Amino acid sequence: MLETLIFNSYYRSGNVFSSFLAAKVIKIFQVTTNHDPELYSDKKKKQVVFFRNPYDCIPSLIVKRRVDGDLELPTYSNLAGIQDDIISAARQYIYYIEKAKENFDNIYVGHFETYIQDPISELNKVAKFFNLEVQDLANKNFKDIYDQIEKEMFNKAGPVKAENLMSPHDGHMPREKIEARLVIEEYIKNFDDKTLKDCYNLYLNMQYTKV
Repeated sequence: MLETLIFNSYYRSGNVFSSFLAAKVIKIFQVTTNHDPELYSDKKKKQVVFFRNPYDCIPSLIVKRRVDGDLELPTYSNLAGIQDDIISAARQYIYYIEKAKENFDNIYVGHFETYIQDPISELNKVAKFFNLEVQDLANKNFKDIYDQIEKEMFNKAGPVKAENLMSPHDGHMPREKIEARLVIEEYIKNFDDKTLKDCYNLYLNMQYTKV
């Protein structure tokens, strides 16, 4: 049976980078990505969900959506529509968490901030959870693998072009934040909104898969 591993996290939570990395770490036929929490109920699918601090991923998502929609990016002097964008994104985030809780036993649920500290160890836990074998990485370290993935992302062909994967607004590799991202991050920290607070509290209290 040709098995597929799916990274199906909320937006801006490392799906694409994780798919490249997992292909180097885990022995599996195919690694794909999605943004569809309705799939969590499908017990036949091997799905990985990482929850990232919403105060980080929501600003990133807003920037991406505005760039993709050719909309004006926020500045310190122009924050038009930013509250609506934040609340809408927070509601989506809450829905992802609710669906993950409902289907917790079907999926691997990880903490993004822990994951990025030691990605290979975390992916080894993913492999163990789904009874998958891992690659022999005895002579490799994360830096070597990271450099290889970076080259592959630059050379990637198909519907998602390398220049989009690696651009300042839509990169999937760690990178410096553009000004619009920093503007939203500063604003969201002081935004007093119940939906956003509920979203953050759900993130703080989320249970993660133990292997």
